[in-house]
Amino acid sequence: MLRIHARQKTLFWRILSGCLPIKSRLGGFLNTDTCCALCGDDVESDVHLFRDCHFARGLWFSCPWGPCSSGLGNLNLEDWFLWLFDTRNELMILYGACIIEHIWNCRNEVIFRGAKANMAASVKIILQRFNEFRSELLEADEPVNTHSDAPRSNLVDGCRFRVDASILDGLAGLGDVQVDAEPDEASVLLHFTAVDSVLEAELRAILSVLTWAREKELNSVFIESDSLIAVKALNSNVLPYAWADALACYARVSRVSASCVLRDVAPFVATM
Repeated sequence: MLRIHARQKTLFWRILSGCLPIKSRLGGFLNTDTCCALCGDDVESDVHLFRDCHFARGLWFSCPWGPCSSGLGNLNLEDWFLWLFDTRNELMILYGACIIEHIWNCRNEVIFRGAKANMAASVKIILQRFNEFRSELLEADEPVNTHSDAPRSNLVDGCRFRVDASILDGLAGLGDVQVDAEPDEASVLLHFTAVDSVLEAELRAILSVLTWAREKELNSVFIESDSLIAVKALNSNVLPYAWADALACYARVSRVSASCVLRDVAPFVATM
């Protein structure tokens, strides 16, 4: 039995039945704009809207289990849903249902009310909805485990962040999510910047965390990244040429450690 809200079940049925009124489906009949309302970069199809859109990727990246979709990008939408259900992780399925429901609601707010999609606010709304439905549907007594299986660091006056980046035509979207704080207090750092390489994008995402930690006057920070090169460079304190600012920022935080989150272990981490 799928233990999610009845409204979410109805939405799932509409998506998998191909009867959701998305732009690519209506455009052929109405001769209207078919661009995604949330990112404007591609045609609004079911797969794009709920999985591949930059906004959707950012929301999946914020998932407490670190999952989303780059390792699953070759699946069609039906198989992608089946993969999620086959995990048999009721909490992750419910969280995924909350993400999908919010994406649809947010898309409609943008189209019909002229609202603007806000990533940080969306993450908090999804967490709030998840906790409401969890107590109602799953009757779980234990708190949600928001940490990955990556090695832990004994932090004192510090924080733990998961970082990632995605690149399209030289423009990178950088995302940093704090994973050791309560949902309402967790920091979410989002940036867009021009870069020359994937490594530069990953390093800029890490630099964003270090800058934030310095501004907060924290003594230590633990960083999770799916870039092994970036992790090794950070842990060895040997960064590429022209990263003097990053080294200076690194030096002001007394203890910095990093761990590589492998894509085949946490496939969703790589999707933003």
